Amino acid sequence: MCKDGSVWEGRPTEAIGAHCYGQNATSIGICFEGDFMKDVMDEAQFNSGVELCKYLLQQHSGIKEIGGHKKYYDADCPDTNFPLYKMINAALAGGSVNVIAVANTSNNILRLWSTGDAVRDLQVKLNKLGYGLAVDGIYGQNTFNAVEHFQSAHGLSVDGIAGPKTMEAINSISAVFTPNGSIKKLQGIVGAVQDGISGFETLGKCLMLQVGSQGDIVKWLQYVLNSLCHEELAMDGILEQLQK
Repeated sequence: MCKDGSVWEGRPTEAIGAHCYGQNATSIGICFEGDFMKDVMDEAQFNSGVELCKYLLQQHSGIKEIGGHKKYYDADCPDTNFPLYKMINAALAGGSVNVIAVANTSNNILRLWSTGDAVRDLQVKLNKLGYGLAVDGIYGQNTFNAVEHFQSAHGLSVDGIAGPKTMEAINSISAVFTPNGSIKKLQGIVGAVQDGISGFETLGKCLMLQVGSQGDIVKWLQYVLNSLCHEELAMDGILEQLQK
């Protein structure tokens, strides 16, 4: 698969390949041009990858899973920047067969089709931020979309994978929205006693905010709007007119 999206066939799919030690006789290999430790895949190459996966799924009904090289052998590829699970998700969404996409598993990385208590905990935390997910312990399409939206709203790399940086941000932000948590955050900003109660002292220390207001309290407001209302505001501490 070339960078411009053109597809070149190597060995016929019915022949034994030479792409993955121990899997050559039982799998089909797809090779993508690029160094995805540093390269970012262009749209043309990504779309061709999706279409090729769809085609292979339709032509070979025995395919039961799609995974990266390192799932089956000790290798680095497809590397950090390769949009593997986004590609798998797109291919399955348009496919005509029911295929299970098996993700690489790791103690600190959750991605499409991961399962278990760690996924359930992630869903609970995302729900605190207003995403309304089913807490079923399955990293399906809705959880994938929620993680992508969270990453976009908070300036993270948007890949739908809950890796260390994404989980650190989710843990930090969701902790604020425990019962009375956001009130305590506000109280810390305005210098009130952090008791989680919006009483006279807290309200008396709050400022009237308007277009042009600046400071930490505006950052807090932007933070709340991004997390709870799914806005995508720059957290720069400057209150500007929202354009709808």
